[in-house]
Amino acid sequence: MKSVLELIGLGSNELPRQEIECLLAGLLKRQRYELYLYEETISDKTTQRFFDLVQKRKKGIPIQYLLHSAAFLDLELYVDERVFIPRPETEELVKRTIAKLSSPCLMIEIGTGSGAIALALAKTFPKTKIIATDISQAALEVAQINVELYNFIDRIELIQADLFDLPNYASLYGRVDCIISNPPYINRTMIPLLAPTVKDYEPIKSLDGGQDGFEIVQRIITQGVKFLKPAGLIALEIDPDQKELIMKVKPEARFESDLSGKIRFAFLNLS
Repeated sequence: MKSVLELIGLGSNELPRQEIECLLAGLLKRQRYELYLYEETISDKTTQRFFDLVQKRKKGIPIQYLLHSAAFLDLELYVDERVFIPRPETEELVKRTIAKLSSPCLMIEIGTGSGAIALALAKTFPKTKIIATDISQAALEVAQINVELYNFIDRIELIQADLFDLPNYASLYGRVDCIISNPPYINRTMIPLLAPTVKDYEPIKSLDGGQDGFEIVQRIITQGVKFLKPAGLIALEIDPDQKELIMKVKPEARFESDLSGKIRFAFLNLS
């Protein structure tokens, strides 16, 4: 039997202290600061689980996959290796998109993964119906867990589809207030250069945007416009280098920077 502080000390010899705190807090279902509030004794079984997690983390497995948990805005989502781990940039995409909308009736999210974007939008807009698609059935199984967790089954419809290849899709023409996506936008040739924790563990389909990284972004822009209402909005997370490519397709597109100052978001209005 060991105390929490003993485990933090021992674990910090293996990994950065912040990571040790995250692993132990997740395992104990605590906030990180709570680790220091109580003189808690940890069972041998939990101690062994903790050190098993430490060894897996040393191999590069993301903490979110080890704990099956990822924060997204004010949501706590189930995640595993079937889905891409939500990033702060995508939180920013959602916040900026919300600021541009007023009581939308119908939205489409392309490439929903864990369901993070759809869930955040459903929570913000309580009367909005959201169609969330993904080409990966495995990813949709994870999204289903989160949709059920937050009780949005009646407002988020999950569909396996390649972008807009939706059943009865013609009935949606001209009806959608917003199309939103964090699509795969990494140039395929750059994927081997990504950090091992990303390229070795996260699903490549969530990253691979084709030979120039623009393939899926371009398809969303060109195919999506026919689904939008007048003044409807397409909101995308993009690679900073894709601004010029998008402007060649849609010169009226508007761009915004992420918190690091890089062009990261593209917004297109139909009108």
